[in-house]
Amino acid sequence: MKFVLLSGGSGTRLWPLSNEDRPKQFVKILPAENGQLESMLQRTFRQLSKLVQREDIIVAANEKQVDYINEQIGQVNIVVEPCGRDTYGAILLASTYALDLGAKEDEYIAFISVDTYAEDRFFKEIVKMPNKLEQTDGKLGLIGVVPQFPTSKYGYIVPDEEENFFKVNSFAEKPAKDLAVELLQKGAVWNSGVFVIKIQEILKNIEINHFPTSYQELKSSFHLLPKNSFDYEFTEKCSSIYCKKFDGLWKDIGTWESLLEEIPQSIIGKAQVSQDTNNTYIINETKIPINVVGISNAIIVVNEHGIFITEQGKSEQIKKMLSF
Repeated sequence: MKFVLLSGGSGTRLWPLSNEDRPKQFVKILPAENGQLESMLQRTFRQLSKLVQREDIIVAANEKQVDYINEQIGQVNIVVEPCGRDTYGAILLASTYALDLGAKEDEYIAFISVDTYAEDRFFKEIVKMPNKLEQTDGKLGLIGVVPQFPTSKYGYIVPDEEENFFKVNSFAEKPAKDLAVELLQKGAVWNSGVFVIKIQEILKNIEINHFPTSYQELKSSFHLLPKNSFDYEFTEKCSSIYCKKFDGLWKDIGTWESLLEEIPQSIIGKAQVSQDTNNTYIINETKIPINVVGISNAIIVVNEHGIFITEQGKSEQIKKMLSF
């Protein structure tokens, strides 16, 4: 089995810590097991490496990210996307690259977002997915997270029957909160964005869409692929999908609020706050001191790319303000 860590996107909702030059997955801000700080890439790679061989892991990235990857996790198999084509293009190219590395067409391959934040047990479920799929007519396996509350932040997977391992009935992409409540009553789970599938199923899709199945040829014509998600181009058209429920720690670290929940200290860098300042977080990557007086429930981030100050709960609005 092969495992692909998808390392696309620049994480604009975590600006200025995350930016075009250094996307969020490479920022060393999460507490590591050794007491130091590690990046999302390092954390995910470390957890997966406990279960599988290093040579079975592939990182799908763009050219700008290669140096970061080699610096943070050492030499590893990297498939470089010539241009941005969303998860559909990344998955197709990585699948053909895996064949070049010696994978068999009937071998399973798993695709995992590099910024997945979960406990170790989550990755064990991914490793076990092929055995479960072999007992069904399933062509695609997903991991669904048992929801803690109704939210419009995530996509939902709706089951045929409420079982621990179920056949998928339908999907709902980031529904309004009222609909999310109804979905929970039907036993729906959050879509973790993990895909487990045989490489030959990806090859069939490539052939149906008249693209080359050779890695080098597909890479040369990569710009011709539709710029769409794998969900849109493949999952929604797949007739037999199964999902394994996961009831444990998993979250999408896509906003400042979700990231700060995992950081034990409220101040990183050169900064101090007054005694009447409460629940304010500061991340300062410069040598310039930051002093905060009487401003509570705020997030303050400063580095060479910019200054971001927001009231907690409103940080996502930064995405609309950024023009890059």
